[in-house]
Amino acid sequence: MQSEWYLLKMLSQELLDLEMNELLCYDTRPVTVVYELTPYGVSIKDIIESME
Repeated sequence: MQSEWYLLKMLSQELLDLEMNELLCYDTRPVTVVYELTPYGVSIKDIIESME
């Protein structure tokens, strides 16, 4: 149970960091949250994929 909390906290932090660096944006709806790449995130997608 505690490890699930930790994983959710880490995911939250990573998503927040990506949003702060303008790589992701999100739209909240009554029940769902939808993440998508920002134009900047799309522009560096090839660079990130080449690093894998």
